[in-house]
Amino acid sequence: MNARTACTHFDGSSLQRLAGLVGAKWRFVTGDTLPERRPGSLAAFDAVIAAVEGRAVAVCSRLGTLDFEGYEEEYPFLTIEDADPSALEQLRKSGRMFFQKSGMEVRRVHIVREEITALRDGEVEWIYRTDVGVVFELSGAAVGIVKSSHHVEALFVSIGDSVDALDLPDRTIEWDWDNELGEEYRTRRDLIPLELLSP
Repeated sequence: MNARTACTHFDGSSLQRLAGLVGAKWRFVTGDTLPERRPGSLAAFDAVIAAVEGRAVAVCSRLGTLDFEGYEEEYPFLTIEDADPSALEQLRKSGRMFFQKSGMEVRRVHIVREEITALRDGEVEWIYRTDVGVVFELSGAAVGIVKSSHHVEALFVSIGDSVDALDLPDRTIEWDWDNELGEEYRTRRDLIPLELLSP
C-alpha cells in the first residue's frame, strides 16, 4: 500500500522573514488573554503579530484543502507575512499588545514541526507533516506561537522564562479521539533551529 502524504511547511519567504528578526530587540506580541491557562497565555483567531525594534511580522493561519486522509478537508497552514500597519493600530487601541520581555534580544528562532502517521493493521496509511508554530528564544525568556488545533485557524501564544518553560499544547490527540479497531496513530514533534532550514 502506498501511503498518502501531505506536507505544510513554512515557505522560503516565511523563513527569510523570521531570519530577519534574529539579533533584534523584542518589543511585543499580540492576542487576547486566556485567564483559564497559565499567566502569559494568549490566543488569536487567525493571526498573531510579533514585533521587534523596527519590524513586525504576522504569524498567519490560513485554511487549505488537503485529502491525505482519503477525503477532502480543510487544514490550517502557517505563513509569516509583514504586519499590516492598520491592524497594528487597531490592536494597540484595543489593548491587545503585550510587552512582556520587551528589550530582550532575539537570540534564535525555532520552528515547531509535527509528523502524524496513521496506521491500519500495522500498515502506514497516511503521513501528515506540518509546521505548527514558531518559538522565539530571547536573552532570558521565550515566546511561542503555535496552532491551537490541526483543524481550525486559531493560534495560541505562550510567554515564559525559557523555551522549556513554554506551554505549547499538543493537539495531535485530535486523531486519537475515536479510533476504530486496527487504527493507530504515531506522533512526533521537533523543535528545529531556523538556521538548519534552507529559506
